[in-house]
Amino acid sequence: MGVRDGSSLLQARQLILQHKIRHLAVYDADGVLLQLLGFRDIIQMVEQEFLQELHSALRERDDALLHSRRSLLLADKVFESTLEGILITDGNGVIQMVNPAFSRITGYSSQEALGRTPALLKSGRQPADFYQKLWQSLKESGVWQGEVVNRRKGGLLYTEHLSITAIRDADGECLHYVAVFSDITQRKQSEERLHFLANHDALTGLPNRTLFLERLQEAIERAPPIQVQFALLFVDLDRFKLVNDTLGHHAGDELLVRIASVLLQHAPPHSTVARLSGDEFILLLPTVERVTQVAALAQQLLDGVTEQSGLTGHELFISASIGISMYPEDGVSADALLVNADSAMYQAKERGKNNFQFYTSDMNARAMERLKLEYSLHRALAQEELEVWYQPKVELATRRVVGAEALLRWRHPELGLMAPAKFIPIAEDGSLMVPMGEWVLDTACRDWALWRRQGLTPGRIAVNVSGRQLKYGSFADTVAHTLRRHGLDSGELELEITESVAMDEDCGMVEALQRLRELGVYLSIDDFGTGYSSLSYLKRLPVKGLKIDRSFIMDLHHDGDDAAITRAIISIGRSLGLELVAEGVELESQRDFLLQQGCRLGQGYLFSKPLPRAEFEALLAARA
Repeated sequence: MGVRDGSSLLQARQLILQHKIRHLAVYDADGVLLQLLGFRDIIQMVEQEFLQELHSALRERDDALLHSRRSLLLADKVFESTLEGILITDGNGVIQMVNPAFSRITGYSSQEALGRTPALLKSGRQPADFYQKLWQSLKESGVWQGEVVNRRKGGLLYTEHLSITAIRDADGECLHYVAVFSDITQRKQSEERLHFLANHDALTGLPNRTLFLERLQEAIERAPPIQVQFALLFVDLDRFKLVNDTLGHHAGDELLVRIASVLLQHAPPHSTVARLSGDEFILLLPTVERVTQVAALAQQLLDGVTEQSGLTGHELFISASIGISMYPEDGVSADALLVNADSAMYQAKERGKNNFQFYTSDMNARAMERLKLEYSLHRALAQEELEVWYQPKVELATRRVVGAEALLRWRHPELGLMAPAKFIPIAEDGSLMVPMGEWVLDTACRDWALWRRQGLTPGRIAVNVSGRQLKYGSFADTVAHTLRRHGLDSGELELEITESVAMDEDCGMVEALQRLRELGVYLSIDDFGTGYSSLSYLKRLPVKGLKIDRSFIMDLHHDGDDAAITRAIISIGRSLGLELVAEGVELESQRDFLLQQGCRLGQGYLFSKPLPRAEFEALLAARA
């Protein structure tokens, strides 16, 4: 029998077995005889092919078993080494298997967990229907995930992110539950901490402005105007800047924490105490029956604040001013209530501090007047409304003019000549002091250089410098440039720095003054004796002069305390090798006292009041 090329040996074997063929002819496609195979040869070839197929099948089986073993080994390693806890139960919720991470997170070993239910981890923190909803989700969809608060073996609570999956057979019956969880306690604590910091003051722990405004808005929404009345008490410490400037910011922070404690102590239940910024606190009194109730609370707060005097270890009198606005009489919006309480607080400060004031409608008029004045001050420089006046410094013994102090005045087009005490605080708040201070410096140096060329200038011209000028920008460069522009020698310029500014260590004041001293500028401390001076710090300052504040000079002829203080300041100055100048000398008896104590220089109405530029030039010319 013949088999064409392309027939398999398997077909040949079937033919042989069916027909008992002795020979088999194999042809190619063209009918050419390729091979004539005997029966034994055919059987051997068939058996070889069969064995090859069998071996191939066995190899595939072995490869499949090896792959299966490796997959099981990998799954076992993953189960053992994963950082997430894994818990496997049967269909009834009985624990059958846990991994090492489960034991590490919960504290229960596998022996302690096997045979029990996941209820051994329950903390009792979930609401009653929590687990009902969990099982309902598993039955309906076969999965559940969320956050759960559980309890470790030692009793500590922890938060976990949990995923549960139901494993079902082909008929849909649940065979196992697989729970995978991770410990997110630290992450939750970090989130809670960030949320707290975003809504609370880091120093005192009180609610900050953001959280307070939320609670104020909630109070407004809960209190229709015809039903509920509530109050805002705006609390601002008096002279808090003096505490920071003289005792340092650490003492200031300690005081703020104490004040926060006082406010919390006196605040009624359900009220909110917040720190808005700096030394500004506010109290929301959610329910008010009588205005007298608010007044009594305000006085309790004032008394509580003053009780902190001296508790910081320093002889300081601590007080506060409180402004009060009422809902709905003083506003029905959060902004209106805050603005009006703030206005009332400023009114309390204007009336002597350490008191409280209820908001009245005329306070807005005063606030608008201040805003108008600030706007006018912005344009005063451009419209040449500012003037520099000069007050002579004299030698007390001879009355000879030895210098002058440059003083700023504002000639308002409607209000006339304005004293510095009325507009300098506005300039400080509105950040106008830097450009105004530079203008005064430039104008004074220009005038002084002109008078020097005329042969009129005696000694130095003194210019007051604010803390803002020294803290911001390169003031030393500004001074050097101004001196060069006007051809003035640095020794002819004196810069006066107030005592509180000079003592501000945290702002690097020593370094700032040292740079000025390196220019050759004469430095002196103004209003000495009005702050809380540190003599050791004063010794480090690169200053050459002290100006005794006028508050001690004006009454020293009949006030023994002022005379003793002035005598002590003169003694301190002379022992440190500093030149002394007494301000506010108006009487001959004051001049005589200062001379007897060794004070060489002075200025005041006894010699000359501050004069406009032309009049001061005439005075110089007359004395020349």
